Amino acid sequence: KKSDQYLNFYKSYYDHIRIGEDITYEDNPLTGVFQVTEKYLIQPFWSTDEEQKSTTTFYATGVSTALTKPDEIIRTAPYYVRPREIKENIKVKLDDAGWDFKDSRYEEKNDFFVFNRVVLFDKENKELNLEYYFKTVTDTIAPDDVPAYQKKKKKVLDEVEYSIYTFSNVSSEGEASTDAFWQSRVFWFGVFGLIYVSGL
Repeated sequence: KKSDQYLNFYKSYYDHIRIGEDITYEDNPLTGVFQVTEKYLIQPFWSTDEEQKSTTTFYATGVSTALTKPDEIIRTAPYYVRPREIKENIKVKLDDAGWDFKDSRYEEKNDFFVFNRVVLFDKENKELNLEYYFKTVTDTIAPDDVPAYQKKKKKVLDEVEYSIYTFSNVSSEGEASTDAFWQSRVFWFGVFGLIYVSGL
């Protein structure tokens, strides 16, 4: 079952993930775009350390899996890359106020691929939107260029993760208060994910 395959894949990132709604597929033969829409629920959502810092991370898995690693960096044969164009959009629905995220953009263009990451926050609707775009520029990398490709690949892999965290404290009156912060780890095979974030 295809949905079980997707779920097992994401379980390597989130232990307690489950399918929120049925996965839908849309194939456009005119444009060659195949779109997959997936919705998941993760509970418990946060990982909390001894200092009561609760963190979760979102992953652009479509992009990260497209950035393949050569078996050999020092080589005599060209390295062949599968041509791909990927758009990945992760929407994080926050269920309480107090969150604030800085809009940001990151772009990497080189002789091997193009990568863009856009972070947008809709404070009124409490929705964090992470948009990723990846496109190969060539399908053949010369042996002497493989080390440069590997270096660019590692740089982008640092950008495909986006973490958010919050600190939970207890006031003198015994009421819980939450201070929200944002943190980015410098982060279409048509994958759209909708994730609901529950408060602590």
